[in-house]
Amino acid sequence: MFTFELDYRALFDERAWQMKAQGISGKSLRLVRSHVTNFWGTGPGAWTHEWTLHAKQAERAERWLEASACYGAARFPVINTPERQQALADQIRCYLRASPEFPCHFSRKSLDIQTPAGPAQIMAHLFEPAKASRRPRPLLCLSGGVYIGKFELHHLALTLARFGGLRVCVLDMPGTGETTLPLEPNSHLVYQQAIDQLRDPAARAGMLGISIGGHWAAKLAMLGSVDAAVDIGGPVGFDTKPGSSPLALNNALTGTIANAMQLTAMPDEAQANQLVQEFSLAHQGLLIAPPKAPLLVINGSRDPYVNQQDTLGFAGQDNAEVWLIDRAGHCAAEQFIRLVPGIMLWLRQKLDAPSGLSYPTGLVSKVLMPRRTVLT
Repeated sequence: MFTFELDYRALFDERAWQMKAQGISGKSLRLVRSHVTNFWGTGPGAWTHEWTLHAKQAERAERWLEASACYGAARFPVINTPERQQALADQIRCYLRASPEFPCHFSRKSLDIQTPAGPAQIMAHLFEPAKASRRPRPLLCLSGGVYIGKFELHHLALTLARFGGLRVCVLDMPGTGETTLPLEPNSHLVYQQAIDQLRDPAARAGMLGISIGGHWAAKLAMLGSVDAAVDIGGPVGFDTKPGSSPLALNNALTGTIANAMQLTAMPDEAQANQLVQEFSLAHQGLLIAPPKAPLLVINGSRDPYVNQQDTLGFAGQDNAEVWLIDRAGHCAAEQFIRLVPGIMLWLRQKLDAPSGLSYPTGLVSKVLMPRRTVLT
């Protein structure tokens, strides 16, 4: 793990929407921004220190979920310093203090995983509808990328469990959050083993992945390892032509991904290109045939990070449906809330989910759905 250069002022601009979505107030965001003078340091003015002060304020007021979100901001984007490791421990502690108030069944489960390097353990968050069902509920594995982990997916997991009628297993992507495993081209095996351990054999199972998490959702669908999957903004490798340098990603992203891979320093150009090739599903021979399981692929038409061909490449394939969201960026984040009912409806149909809370999903989906191009 290593530190790297980044523009912390730009990071506030880039991630403000995500922090607000997690329950951090605009006032806290402005106050922290006004006090931060450096990113990797310690003491007053350091990013982690200033966010920790606001987390402790929320703790004293017993606003446990807000405190957890502030500790999450304190350890962002990489847990590579002692202060950030402590912030993660405090985030978990506050989240568990908040959990008895969650409006569904919640549990943390330690799962034993086999990897090429040997056995390992990962921690899963499991959200289950409070409403009883006469038949087993399908399992949905939910995962983000390097910036979006288990805790950041809390509200989405609650929504999918309560209104989608799904059992939702939330995982940190390997290389992020609580995991000790590196991000590798075969990291789909981590997700597959978690799904196999938590699913009911009598019900279907699927995956929803956001950003690099979408890469793993797409891969599991291509392999037929799940019954359905949703890939939101995942880089998969359809475009095999040389393009812009993988080192030219926005601000902190390259360094964050390199840390997730547990590299000891920033890769050079040749190393970076080699890594991109190793992760490419085209290089792995998985894009020459349609997905073996239903796959919904979603992204914004103006994604600055992921080549549009990684979305449109699935158009016209059996078992694949593409939603290209007009005038939206990476993962269509600007329109994401409006997309959730439609995604939930698609998943419920493909996974044959029993009903959740009474909710007119189809109607809400039609009303809220942003402008998009649908390709099948």
